[in-house]
This record gives sequence, structure tokens and C-alpha cells, in this order.
Amino acid sequence: MVVLIGVLFVLNTLVGASQVSLTILADRVRMSEFQTVTVDFQFDGLSQRPTLSGLDFPDFDTLSTANSSSIRIMNGERSESFTIRYVLRPKRQGQLAIGPYRVQIGTQTLESNQVVIQVDAREAVSETRSEVFVKARLSKNKVYTGDQLSYELKIYRLRSSRNIGRLGYNQPQFQDVIVETDASTQQETTEVLEGQVFQVTTITIPMFAVKTGIIPIPEASLTYVVREGGRRGIFDDFFQDDFFGGIGGGSQKQVFSEPLTLEVMPLPLGAPDSFQNLVGQYAFKMSLSQTDLKVGENLTMTLRLEGTGSLQDWSPPEIKLDGFRVYRDGDGQLERLRTTSGMMGGIKTVQYALIPTTPGERNLGPFEFSYFDPSQAQYIQTTVPAQVVRVTGGLTQEPEIPYVSVPRMEQTTPQEEPRFVEDGLIQKIRDPNAVKKVAAPLIPVLLFVVLARLFYLAYSKMKLRNPAQRFLVYYGKSQNKWEAFLKVVCEQYGFEYLAYSYEELNEKLKSLGVSQSWLSVLQKLCEQEQYGKYALGNDCLDHQDWVDLLKNLPDLRA
Repeated sequence: MVVLIGVLFVLNTLVGASQVSLTILADRVRMSEFQTVTVDFQFDGLSQRPTLSGLDFPDFDTLSTANSSSIRIMNGERSESFTIRYVLRPKRQGQLAIGPYRVQIGTQTLESNQVVIQVDAREAVSETRSEVFVKARLSKNKVYTGDQLSYELKIYRLRSSRNIGRLGYNQPQFQDVIVETDASTQQETTEVLEGQVFQVTTITIPMFAVKTGIIPIPEASLTYVVREGGRRGIFDDFFQDDFFGGIGGGSQKQVFSEPLTLEVMPLPLGAPDSFQNLVGQYAFKMSLSQTDLKVGENLTMTLRLEGTGSLQDWSPPEIKLDGFRVYRDGDGQLERLRTTSGMMGGIKTVQYALIPTTPGERNLGPFEFSYFDPSQAQYIQTTVPAQVVRVTGGLTQEPEIPYVSVPRMEQTTPQEEPRFVEDGLIQKIRDPNAVKKVAAPLIPVLLFVVLARLFYLAYSKMKLRNPAQRFLVYYGKSQNKWEAFLKVVCEQYGFEYLAYSYEELNEKLKSLGVSQSWLSVLQKLCEQEQYGKYALGNDCLDHQDWVDLLKNLPDLRA
């Protein structure tokens, strides 16, 4: 079927009616459904750049377009060619036709040729046909909820090729899994495939399954530029190599990995009472600062959980012990670590202050602890043995408490004169206004201290209302720009802090009504950060770039 399309021009378009022609060219005629094809519409004999209208590729998705032109002078005659380039991705397998197209130019009608692309499954197409391709895999295809796995992406670049550059990696839009992007690793190796040496960049991203069912993992994409015509000449236009510009000194291409699926199973029934949704392999330990003390002294008990898995959601137990007052020091401290095999894990410690109230021997423990081990597909119960603490009689003297020495009135009978006690000495004071005379000089000092403290707290609170200031505080603690940025945004808009990916955060902010202009700036920063991390191996952005973005964080309360 011949499709009629339009061509728009500004001025005279024809150099000569007999010289005008339209040719369709493709850089490949056989490909997989995860590759892209570059299609050129080449016009010869025009004096102005054309613009196609009404052009449709029913079997392809259009990823990008670009324009170029060239001039040749041969035997004194000048000829000009215009090219409109499309980067296409097939929607299905089979024989997919592009064209023929019929174009009306003035009084002439041009009919293009037809190009047929054979699209097969990935296995039917040799991957070494392309200078750049990507592979994706999961470390596990079937896991229990809460279990961890890793997404591995391999980027292959033909080592002998010298005209490939400006690689840009876009990870899949993960859903229903927690992605530890900040813990991803990158490794450079070489592989030999069918006699050709490829430089391989392996990106490994840890993740945790949180929802049962069949979870789709979309494809990852990689864009790159192929410089045309070999090495750059000394008279070539430097600006023709602009990555976001036209074809110029190179063309932009894009390749995709295959999509994957992950099966997430629910945890089996029969979980013990001590189970707190920990999935992985763990060890539980207890230590005491001392085992012999007196009534009223302080004892520190430390519980330590270590292993591989997600320790972030583990809540320390509430402990009640007879004969002790127990005070827990917050929710504990988490130190995140990675094993040599790339598994996520760490150490979480929590401390309890124990103050004995009566003498005698006390057993601290035993404490029961359990977790689900996915490698054995069963619940594991462990018991931390009890430790004996010996508490003797009360303290020989009251613990010293710092205080401001102010004379106090000693209780007397009505027949006795008032007396004031200071530093253990009893002094008879016949003046009933003595208390006022002693306390009066202290009142201005105490008032000044209280006002200064209130002013400092008010200033600190006002300062931390500024998102940019909060970012600097969080960044100073974690040295992780994305983590600090996420905390500020979650606090500002009042939703729970999670390890959101950029795509997840973008959808969340869209649903809240954040302006598209601000989201566009956020997208640009994330793309630059990813490009620097995966293509250059360093950070492109300074933390000040994120500070500037947060200074313009939209206020949705208006």
C-alpha cells in the first residue's frame, strides 16, 4: 500500500524537476525486537530543507528524529541532499515494511522505495552484529517476600571500535520492589564473543522483594553516539558533535535489554511468635557493661543483630525486667554493609540503660529471636542465653548532682527562729528578708539564660524550616546527596520516607500536583548524576546543585 504524505517548504523547493528523488535507507534489515533501526529519508534535488507531515510508522515506535544536509560539487555542478533521520523500535516480530510513500512536491509526485525489516526474537539474532548491546539478568527469578536479589545489567562495547561515545544508561522503572540504587556497583571487564573482544561494564543493583505475585521488570535502555566518517578533521565544526543536536558529526542510537519477570512467593505459615518479618541470615548477640553493681548504679545492656538482609525495619523489643528500671536508647543504630558476594546486610545495635532497684541476683534473659532463611525455606529460632547480674545493697552516698548552691530554709518549730542551711553549716539569721536578699541577684541571670535558650530554639526551628538548610544537615551526616534530598522532600510534603528511585519519586510528586517545570529540572539533575556515575565514574554535580533546586521547592499549601 502506498501512503501519501505531505512535504512543507518555505521558498522554492525544486532545483530541477528531473533531479528530485526520495530514497529510504535503513542501517539494518534484520534485528531483534529489543534493538533499534535507523531509517533515513533522503531527498536529492531540493534547495530548501523539507519537513515531513502526516508520516506514520504503524509497526514501530519513533524514539527520535534529526535532520542533516550535504552539498557536493562535481564537474562544476552543485548538488544538495537533505536527510530526515528516524530512530525506530519495532512493536512486534515478523516482516515489517516501511514505505513505499508518495510525496507531492509542486506539480511532481515522488514515490519512494520500500524497506522490509525482519524482526526476530533475540535468540535468533547474533548479538555480535552490533557494536553495542546490553544484557540483563536477575540473580534469582523466584524469591520469598522480603528476600533480596540483584539486578545485573551488562553493557557490551566492541573494543576495536573507535567511533562510539557518549553512552547514557537508563535503568528500568522498577515497581513493587525496593531498589538500593545507592548501593549499586560497577565493574569493568572484557569478554570474547565469536572471536571479537568486547569491553563489558557490569552494573549490579541490589533490591528487595516486597509484594507477592509476578513482578514485571521492564527493559533498560542505553543511548550512544556513533561518529560518522571516522576521526574528526582539523577543519570539522566542533559544535556538530552536540549530543542533543542534529545528526552533525554523529548519530544517536539506542539499544534495549530484554524485559524480565520475578516471581515473589508469600512466607509460609507457622511463623513463631518472636518473628519480626526478618528475612535473610542473622546472628543475635547480647553484652553487658558490668555484672556486679549496686542498687541505683547504671548498667548498659547492648543487643546486636548482624547478618545479610534488610535490617532497617527491625524494631528493638520492649524489655521489662523485675527489679530494674529499663530505658531504651531510641530505635538503635544501623551500619549498612555489603558482603564480598554483593549481598546487602549490616549491623544494628540498640542499648538499654538498666538501673537496679533492689539487691540480689538477677537473670537478664534469655531472649528469643527468629527469622526466615530463604536458602532453607524455613523459620530459624535462636535463643540468647541469660547472663547473671549481682546487685548488692544501696549506694554509700547519694550520687553527686551538679546544682547551683542556693541557701534553703530549714524546717523549724513555731517557737524557733528561721534558720538557713548552706554548705552544711547552720546559720541563725534574724532578718526574715534574708531569702530575698540572697535570691534577688540570681533572678536576672536565670531570666537571661531562659530567654537566650528560647531564642536559640526558635532560631534553629525557623532555620530548619528551610528545605535547603535541612538538606545540608542531612547531607553532612550521610554524605549521600540523593538520600538527603529524599528526606527533605518526604518531610516537606508529609509522606513516608522510603528509598524511592527517581521514577517513583517523580510519579509521587506528580500526584501531589508539583509543577512540571520543577520536575523537569529534577529530571535533568538526575540524568546528569546518572551519566556521571555510570559513564564517567564520578559525580558530575556538586551538592550545591541540589541546594539550589530545593530553594525553589514548590509550596503546595498555597
